[in-house]
Amino acid sequence: MNVPRHNFAYAVVNGLLYVIRGFSSFGDSLLSTEVYNPKTNQWSLMDCPYRPVWRGFAFSFKSKLFVVSNESRFIDIYDPKTETWKELDSGQSLSVYSYTVIRNKVYFFDRKMPGLGVFDPEENSWSSVSVPRSPGGYWFRLGEWNNKVILIARLGGCKALTGDLDKDDASKWRATHIKPSGSNATVVLINF
Repeated sequence: MNVPRHNFAYAVVNGLLYVIRGFSSFGDSLLSTEVYNPKTNQWSLMDCPYRPVWRGFAFSFKSKLFVVSNESRFIDIYDPKTETWKELDSGQSLSVYSYTVIRNKVYFFDRKMPGLGVFDPEENSWSSVSVPRSPGGYWFRLGEWNNKVILIARLGGCKALTGDLDKDDASKWRATHIKPSGSNATVVLINF
C-alpha cells in the first residue's frame, strides 16, 4: 500500500482490491482509496468522496463498488467503467457491525435496529428480517454458507444458524453442524 491504514473498508470489484478510507498510523482520517491489481502487483491511489468514517464497509454489486460509512446515511457508489462516484441516500443513519452479500442482497446487523437489515441495491429498498434471540443476547457475525446467511453467536460453543432468506419461509432459521469454539468469530469466504 502507498499509505499504511487501518479500520478501512474493502471489497473486490472485477478482480481489483479496493481499500477505502480508514485511519493512518497516527489516527488521522484518510479520505482516499487504494486499488490493488494482483496481475501487476501494484497499488494505486484514487480519490473518493469526502466522508470521514469510522469502520465503514464496502461490497461489490454488478461490477460497481458500494461504500457504506457508519454513522452516515449516504452510500458512495463507484463505477470503474466510467471512473465516477455517485451518492445514494439510504434515508437512515447506519451503524453496521457485521454484513454479508448473498446473491443480489446485502444482509447486515446494525447497532440501532432489531433483527437483520436487508438492502437490495437493484431496487434501492430496505427491509428487515427477524432473527431468533441468541445465546448471550445478540448475534455477533454474519457470513455466507451454501449461498445462505449464517449467524454466529457472540458466545463460543453455540451452534450457528442458517437461513435461505430468498425463500417463502425466510423467517425459518435452522441449526447447522458448525459450532465455533471461540468468542470472536470472523467469517471469510474464499472462492477458488
